Amino acid sequence: MGTVKAKIAAVVAVALMACGALAVLAQDVAPGGGSETRVVKFASTKRGSAQGKPAMILCVTSKYGGNPLEIAIPNNDPASQQMDPDTAMMAVIKGAQAGDLLKIRYERKQGRLVLSEVEKYTAKPGEVDPEAYEFVKKTETTMGGQSYQAVVLKKLEKEQTVLVPQRKNEQGVSAPDAEVVAQVAKLTAGDFADVQTTQSDGNTYLRSIHPYQAPKSATFVKSGAAKNAAGAMETTVTLKSGEQTVEVYVPAAPGGGGADPVVMSKVRALQANAPVQYKSVESEGKEWLTDIRANRPSAQPTGDITLAGTFIWSGKPAKVGQLKAVLTPTGPGEWKVVYTATYDSKMTYTGTVKGNVMNGEVSGTGTSDGRRTFIWSGTARNGVIAFNHFETTGNKRVATGTGTLRPQ
Repeated sequence: MGTVKAKIAAVVAVALMACGALAVLAQDVAPGGGSETRVVKFASTKRGSAQGKPAMILCVTSKYGGNPLEIAIPNNDPASQQMDPDTAMMAVIKGAQAGDLLKIRYERKQGRLVLSEVEKYTAKPGEVDPEAYEFVKKTETTMGGQSYQAVVLKKLEKEQTVLVPQRKNEQGVSAPDAEVVAQVAKLTAGDFADVQTTQSDGNTYLRSIHPYQAPKSATFVKSGAAKNAAGAMETTVTLKSGEQTVEVYVPAAPGGGGADPVVMSKVRALQANAPVQYKSVESEGKEWLTDIRANRPSAQPTGDITLAGTFIWSGKPAKVGQLKAVLTPTGPGEWKVVYTATYDSKMTYTGTVKGNVMNGEVSGTGTSDGRRTFIWSGTARNGVIAFNHFETTGNKRVATGTGTLRPQ
């Protein structure tokens, strides 16, 4: 992937210089010790200083976009009073345009970030999609005295373990869901995947996991039903793609028992002749829906907005919380909001949201009875918001994790 690489062999003292409120975001992206490698988007360079000496400053964002983080580029001669940024590193950086991906390595020393490597980078399919998960590895874990197959997934730089559900096989014995196991077997470490999960007994289980694919555009025509070769009824969805009519099928619910209720709820929410984006997988000569949703316009919605999604809480066991947010407009690009978060228990927070909830930067605040306060910031892409959240109780800003919200 990376083709141009620059390294510095010596340790060079540099300073982290934060762009406004992103001094907080640095807590989430910077390692506590040792070195760290990240893929980022190039934003710009500018003149600045580090430890009282002139320095060139590199501004980057996360690979999903968002507010910039500033890092000083070390000089060729650390003792020089003249700005003379590392020649090899600048050769890479000068060739980058805003939005280009870079792979950087850095380390924290005495509260500062030290940039040690930079290279051009080409993203894997799905890597810059905030909804996609990176497949890390297969693993096993024990829950309630029972052994489970599981996978480790990464999203927004956070790893989590998701269990493969147990199903009774033909002999009536509980065993890992054979369909999900087969899906996992198609992935290798570093692949990006479309993942559907479900919550049960406080744990997160895989519903499906498929190699990432970009959504396909079409027009929704209708849903219906047809008998398969075995005489069982299957739900069909008719789409129009250009001049071509496409028929896809709603998969069966995990474990059997009719059509998949998650996919069906999305189909029922569609209106005839509405533009949609969908994903499907081929099996047994048919196309099976894995996701379908209205292709929402980029313009800001009017009226109340309901968003729902998930969040990860840093420092907790690998577990996903559920989040719902109901936004009521108070002005252009501004809303008051009521959050309902379900983790170990259900909690309600109130606050504000500002920005572009469809395509652009967006941020918010939240408080619970005035005792605990939080802020979050992120980027919306086609209505899907990927964000980082921080607790600000007692005027202290602490990175607390990541999350995703999407329109309902």
